[in-house]
Amino acid sequence: ARSVAFKYLLKTDDDAFVCGARLISLLAPLPRLGLYLGALTANKTVVTSRASPSYERWSDPEYVRIFGSAVYAPYMQGAGYVLSADLVSLAVHHAAVLPELPPIEDALVGRLVATGVRTRRNAPKQIRYRTPANRASAVCERDTEFVLLHKLTLEELEGCAATTARRRSNRCPRGPCECRSLGVQLRLRQTLVSAEPSRNSSRRRE
Repeated sequence: ARSVAFKYLLKTDDDAFVCGARLISLLAPLPRLGLYLGALTANKTVVTSRASPSYERWSDPEYVRIFGSAVYAPYMQGAGYVLSADLVSLAVHHAAVLPELPPIEDALVGRLVATGVRTRRNAPKQIRYRTPANRASAVCERDTEFVLLHKLTLEELEGCAATTARRRSNRCPRGPCECRSLGVQLRLRQTLVSAEPSRNSSRRRE
């Protein structure tokens, strides 16, 4: 954060496919300060009991010990979330004074930035997980809302890249995930169309 100038930071996993143009379109109308965007988890209890079936992977007694709470602060799931630059700096500042870093990264980040968040944008339609009944290539082919698709195999990642590249047009020759103006132009066209009847009505009244 000290050596690279940026407005937002996207954290994601290496088994996620990100549609960059749609992400830019999603961020365009949002504030550049205090923004925390992702798929929200709230009121989640910290796993501390060895009897829990999730203990081996998700145990986090360090969080309870450091922050004195058995419930996580609201956080965005680690598959993919966006922080504005000021929140990244805030997270780094708060993390630097901790005696240790709890292991559940996404929950930790939610706690570190809690005091600086002005806009918490929950976007489950855009940031989602693949399910067995929801083939990744089908989502990439037909879904016009997703920004990030998580839990993909290498073959599925390659398939998503190839599928979105096939969806080309004269306005977007490299496909919808590389055409940065696609979403903005669509919204502009919709605005003009919806405004047209009003202008015609005004002319008739005159």
